[in-house]
Amino acid sequence: MPLGRKAPVVDKPFATSYGEGSELATIARETGRILSIYQNRRWDGDFKTVRKLVEKNSLGPIVLYESHFDRYRPHLHPGAWRERNEPGSGLLFDLGTHLIDQAMLLFGRPDAVSADIRRERGRAVVDDAFDVTLRYPSMRALLRVTMFASAVGPRFLLHGTNGTYVKYGLDPQEEALKRGETPGGEEWGKEETASYGILTTNEADKITTRAIPTESGDYRAFYENVRDAILGHAPLAVIPEQALDVLCTIELARESSARGCTIPWR
Repeated sequence: MPLGRKAPVVDKPFATSYGEGSELATIARETGRILSIYQNRRWDGDFKTVRKLVEKNSLGPIVLYESHFDRYRPHLHPGAWRERNEPGSGLLFDLGTHLIDQAMLLFGRPDAVSADIRRERGRAVVDDAFDVTLRYPSMRALLRVTMFASAVGPRFLLHGTNGTYVKYGLDPQEEALKRGETPGGEEWGKEETASYGILTTNEADKITTRAIPTESGDYRAFYENVRDAILGHAPLAVIPEQALDVLCTIELARESSARGCTIPWR
């Protein structure tokens, strides 16, 4: 791509519908533009660690992948965009986009989707909780969000045929940014030892448990990849086709929840 041309970066989830996203992707393709979607949580340290464990087959074939993004926010904030009754609002579009993208990056497109999308806070006007299940031939990916998690639960839970990995706590980058810290230095994105996930495996019929150091997270890597793609030095990490798969899954999840049934992925 010529350096004088713009390379748009769109915030997740890319668009408020699959149709709108498909139109954007077509325009980018026909005009030869690089177009990426800000799926920054691919560069969370905890997810990077999970991805590494899955790619190394450290747990054996995965039979259950559970991903939570739970918070304790029992009171509504009507001024927040995600709580207004308008296109693109609600937690399925907000946090669900990240959870779906991460799961599909690990396991690809599912065979089917089932979901329960709901409003748990009494006066909420959009969804503030959900359970979405991506169904694969030999495993399930359970994606869950609630605003009533007053007790800390696991961020990730993976069961494989040869082991289990459990990880508590959220990547520290968001809170650091809220405190006004500037990304940089050796300590950026590093997690405290006490927050490391625990891997339990069966080795020669002996159960072994050990802490797994969490990879350092760094959202800057997203923009570094966009730069390298513009310069022709690397393939683009987050491509429109992946964002369209996420939007498709969101729409199927809504259909599943409304109809109370499992919907084949299409």
